Amino acid sequence: MFIIANFAVFILGPFYLQGVMGYSPARVDTVFLIVPAILVFGSPLGGWLFDRFHYRYSSARGMIIVAAFLRNWKRHGK
Repeated sequence: MFIIANFAVFILGPFYLQGVMGYSPARVDTVFLIVPAILVFGSPLGGWLFDRFHYRYSSARGMIIVAAFLRNWKRHGK
């Protein structure tokens, strides 16, 4: 299911963002480059944290960060 959802987002997403949302091709590229850019910096940091601290604590911190981000995003969203 996850693979199908990713396929839909990465194949159909640019068409939706350009056609329906009216984004320029450069802006669509920028939107889709956010995730790899975060991974470039976040993966080494996550690996270092995982090696230094116990995995249960790292997982809990990650869930707390995601929950805080989603809460603030919903609060400050449109």
